[in-house]
Amino acid sequence: MKRFSMLIPTSPGLPVPARLAVLALTLALPLACGDGPSAPEAERLNLAALAGDGQLGAAGLKLLQPFQVLVTDDVREEPVEGVRVSFILRQGSDGTLTPSEAVTNDLGIATASLVLGSALGDYVVEARADNMVGDPATFSAEAVPVPTLAAVDPTSATAGDIITLTGTNFRPTAAENRVTVGGLDARVVSATATELRAEVPACVPNRTLQVRVRIGSAVSGAATLATTAAAGALQLEAGQVRLFATPGELACVRLAADAGGAAYYVSVLNAADVRTLSPSFEILGLLQGSAAASPVAARAAAAATDPALAFETLLRQRERGFPAHALIQPPAGMAAVVSVPQVGDRDDFNVINQENRFEKVTAEVKAVSQRAVIYQDVQAPAGGFGTGDFQAFAALFDDPIYATVTGAYGQPSDIDANGRVTILLTPKVNALTEAGQSSFIAGYFYGCDLVDAGACSGTNRAEIFYSMVPDPAGVHGNIRPTSLVLRTVPAVLAHEFQHMINFHAKGLKLDALWLSEALAHMAEDLVGKALLAAGQASQAEDFLAPNRGRARRYVESPAAVSLLHDAAPGTLAFRGGAWLLLEYARSHFGGTSLLRTLTASARTSVDNFTAATGQPWAETLAAFSVALWADGAPELDGAELPTAYTFPELDLRAALGNGGGSYPLQPVERSFTDFAVARVLPSASFDPFLLRSAVGAPAPAFHLIVASAGGAPFSVGADPAMALLRVR
Repeated sequence: MKRFSMLIPTSPGLPVPARLAVLALTLALPLACGDGPSAPEAERLNLAALAGDGQLGAAGLKLLQPFQVLVTDDVREEPVEGVRVSFILRQGSDGTLTPSEAVTNDLGIATASLVLGSALGDYVVEARADNMVGDPATFSAEAVPVPTLAAVDPTSATAGDIITLTGTNFRPTAAENRVTVGGLDARVVSATATELRAEVPACVPNRTLQVRVRIGSAVSGAATLATTAAAGALQLEAGQVRLFATPGELACVRLAADAGGAAYYVSVLNAADVRTLSPSFEILGLLQGSAAASPVAARAAAAATDPALAFETLLRQRERGFPAHALIQPPAGMAAVVSVPQVGDRDDFNVINQENRFEKVTAEVKAVSQRAVIYQDVQAPAGGFGTGDFQAFAALFDDPIYATVTGAYGQPSDIDANGRVTILLTPKVNALTEAGQSSFIAGYFYGCDLVDAGACSGTNRAEIFYSMVPDPAGVHGNIRPTSLVLRTVPAVLAHEFQHMINFHAKGLKLDALWLSEALAHMAEDLVGKALLAAGQASQAEDFLAPNRGRARRYVESPAAVSLLHDAAPGTLAFRGGAWLLLEYARSHFGGTSLLRTLTASARTSVDNFTAATGQPWAETLAAFSVALWADGAPELDGAELPTAYTFPELDLRAALGNGGGSYPLQPVERSFTDFAVARVLPSASFDPFLLRSAVGAPAPAFHLIVASAGGAPFSVGADPAMALLRVR
């Protein structure tokens, strides 16, 4: 069993508002119901070759693509993480596999690479795992002779012309040969062992370029071809945006020359709408030069970014395992006979302890409001909340937390028919954080309380939020003064209250992590805005600052973050990006009605998001990637920027500025010269840069190309796109 809780990082010596500006993540701890978990049965596994099969390459060289094996559970047919896969060379002389054993990642994928041996011919690799069902996954490869290129005819051509290459060791199947002109792929239209006919790429500039034949990792020497660019070019005014969303469009974006100079904001996106392996992207810039100009710059090597998770949270995943029929529904008319607890009443509750087991505690009612019943564990340490603190806490929950969150997301369940949410303050929550930790668990909601005992033995059969208690002496861990609890717990309560509503509204069919957490973080923001509107600026900051701190981390490096990340808990940057995307969508596609639709819909993830917004995922993601930089950008002063590329209800530069300083999204600047940039972009991420002509200099004609690694076609799972904004 898993538990969800809000985690509050702290920094010694900082005042609480400064800490809150950087914080709030979710923690996950394994949880045992009853007497603890039983040993799971060994999963029966299916192995399938996912990528890398059927490659060609030069003897003695590494194949261009690794072998990738997908491991799935035989019953649920879902990817399985942590499986050890053995790779075995079954055929082929002295080939080398690295590694010979690999463990599947959170997508259920294990990877190994093959260096071919010295002999030509066929190679066969087999992948196996314990508890495998059926046949192993197998891969084939072939070591081929290196092609030679003798001549290219004609020796000069225009984009779209057909050229003939003569030589030896070509493949008679056209698709097994790659012809590159200046590093750009030329479509092979026919092939024999000694002759290839290919179409000059659409994006060649005016210059002399090198032509090569590539058969996997086997590459010929070069011949030269004088090329002439195709006619026509894109012309945009300052503030105008153009989206390119197909491989054909991305193969060549020709920018017109401009005597007055030019600057563009370029956002290259992996707009995939499902989480997949992170494919390699390559962005090429080609200056329109003379026939004597040098060939395209050498390609750079791509490097992936895999930020470590700060903490883990697993509760939401556990809740996915509850059967829908287990959701408790109050009997009709029950509200008329249920009495509301009164101050001084006592009751028993099942609460998670630090051993991750349910433990019974006794708690006393300390305050009752229109929407909350506040209990405190009778074992709470002395020196904590007074009567006024409990009453203020209850009043804050009633308004603005309850009023704001239900207004945006809908009503919660009421399975105990008392019309209220129970808020239980207990030192059991404090004890979940070990003494000396730099972060702490402030509170949590657990869906176990909304299902019957058959689904979760520790259910309290009521809407409950569990909170830490003030602990001035640090009896249950670190010292937690009353002021800290009053400042941190309410924002967590707003977050968890949305999860409570969402859990019931979807009938236990929880949404993907990114959207579920974006909705809950948005609840914090909405309550903060309500407090701000009521003139309570200091208290509002407790709700507003965490989202802005996380969002600041995201915009510092959006290329490293998949907005579809679904491995709990997700980094601070991921959560900040998910909230920003939802904030963008909320302001453009229906406000709080969008939030209510997303919360209650039976759809999930991108399917839910696109159905609610009515706009394709790639278009929204591209517009969002432009708005993150363009809205309020001083470089666009005087330009008319369409509202689609703005955050109408959020002053980005003020909210995310580094203490009033520079805006954290600082795209790399590139000039109108040849460049080649390789990037590994995870699903739903983007890599921005600024393309500028020299100050005071005219902008020459320029070509932009987006392709896969090495100029190859994009693999399945990549959904490339590019947004181009004219800055000046």
